[in-house]
Amino acid sequence: MNYSNYKDFMNINMQYDSTSSKLSYEDWDLGFVGSSVDDRGKEAIAFIGSKTKKVIKIEYDPINYLILIEEQSIGIDFIDDFLMSYLDLESKIILDCTSLGFVELLIISQVLSNYRIKDFDAIYLEPEYYRADRNKGISKRDFELSKSFEGYIGIPGHTLSISTDNCDKVVFFCGYESERIERAFEDLNLNEEKTQLIFGVPAFHSGWEMNSFSNNIRVIDERNLNRRLYFCGASNPLAIYEKLSVIYRGLSVDERLFIVPIGTKPMALGACLFKICTNDNQKLAILYDHPKRKEERSSKISRWNLYNISL
Repeated sequence: MNYSNYKDFMNINMQYDSTSSKLSYEDWDLGFVGSSVDDRGKEAIAFIGSKTKKVIKIEYDPINYLILIEEQSIGIDFIDDFLMSYLDLESKIILDCTSLGFVELLIISQVLSNYRIKDFDAIYLEPEYYRADRNKGISKRDFELSKSFEGYIGIPGHTLSISTDNCDKVVFFCGYESERIERAFEDLNLNEEKTQLIFGVPAFHSGWEMNSFSNNIRVIDERNLNRRLYFCGASNPLAIYEKLSVIYRGLSVDERLFIVPIGTKPMALGACLFKICTNDNQKLAILYDHPKRKEERSSKISRWNLYNISL
């Protein structure tokens, strides 16, 4: 395998505390945010708005491959030219992982990389509580997180077709919604023997990992995945980057790697950075089902995470 474009090392300095006032940072020139659906999103967007000269809201439309930005709809193929008018090599930039979706994080990270901006920051606010799903009776492990899914629609520039000879490896970052994994098996004809599940351990709160294990136990048993379980910190994007690095380096000549980032947002951030830094569109791709998040899906803020990223 040719690793000439691959960076085996990157650095993320990780800070966390119960309030933003205890984090160490300087104000930013440019901030990217998404839509807020709960307390965390509102708080994160307000924080960035107060500490940043210019804030850009960005949302992705997976059906039409459009990006809504600055009240304009931009084709995803033209987003580089549009955003570069706001960028400068000396710009201090922050991404709000709380309100931005995975695809938006991937798109912005790609633009920054294309523009050779190697240093930027990202922030994520962990929830104190997730909203329980009242339709699931007395279960305390089911939560109302998504109201619908667009399905496993490809992201331009980051997509490959699953091979019919079942030689592709697939890595899921697991959250609480087991139906997302089952749907991938049903829709994409994945090879169970080449599938790995990565759980966020340690979780945001002690014991929360059991929510993910419990909700995914059926698909683990039915798909015979018991010996293909791995663990990385739910708040640690660098651990995800390093884990993916090991898997990627172990690919055979005929194998490709498909990443399914349906776990925590810091895990998704690690996947974004790995995909961008690896820069291998022949052997590395993303599978994503584009959820529509429910309003008030969480309440209160448990912890602020600030990531200082250097690619």
